[in-house]
Amino acid sequence: GQVREGRNFIAIDYESYTFSKEEFVEHLCVGILMVLFISYLFYESILISILSIPFSILYVEKQRQKKMEERKWELNLQFREGMTALLGALHAGYSIENSFLAAVKDLRVLYSKEEMIVKEFEAITKGISMNQNVESLLTDLAGRSRIEDIEMFAEVFSVCKRTGGDLIGIISATLENIEDKIEVKRHIRTLTAAKEMETKIMEVVPIGIIAYLKLFSGGLLEPLFGNLSGRLIMTILLVVYLAACELSGRIVTIEL
Repeated sequence: GQVREGRNFIAIDYESYTFSKEEFVEHLCVGILMVLFISYLFYESILISILSIPFSILYVEKQRQKKMEERKWELNLQFREGMTALLGALHAGYSIENSFLAAVKDLRVLYSKEEMIVKEFEAITKGISMNQNVESLLTDLAGRSRIEDIEMFAEVFSVCKRTGGDLIGIISATLENIEDKIEVKRHIRTLTAAKEMETKIMEVVPIGIIAYLKLFSGGLLEPLFGNLSGRLIMTILLVVYLAACELSGRIVTIEL
């Protein structure tokens, strides 16, 4: 999601994600294939399978949400590096404005010029050169990212600037807090990764059982196809299956 543009920088709304054409086509094709396979498996009807194709957009939206969360996590990690570079410049005796300039140089060594944090810090330095105050620029980034660590830093920084507090000390304490939280989040992600894999396997098992029965014991499921009562039963089973998949996904997904 892109919200505004200025001086070669497009401010990104990190609460949304826009697929490239290639990404959209890829996810849409996968979604259509999944819908066709599952609907035919449950109903054994080409017509119903074709009519079910619009539901593939739900898969696309789920992938969009996943991409958005991955991008925010990556920005969170990069922001920590940005704060480390900023703090190093402050310790070297730079003013806060010049510290952002120095931090940009350090970040260009760590990341390519296309990385999010490099672009965001470059935008802040450009804003400073246009006489915008640092607090408003950080608040803007916090509002667009909706990342707790960035929001916390922007708020603490604004209060510190208004009250004339110990900027280096406060930024050091805030950075330490951010680093601790990131390590906790990283540990949680590691612990839940195995459970996520188990969940995906469990989601495939019911589909695998139905496919197996249809291939090797087709007569056993025959009464469930081609009649109203059988399709009603299969519809109920499909709804229960999809609800279980959604519930299991929510259980193993911890909002970080």
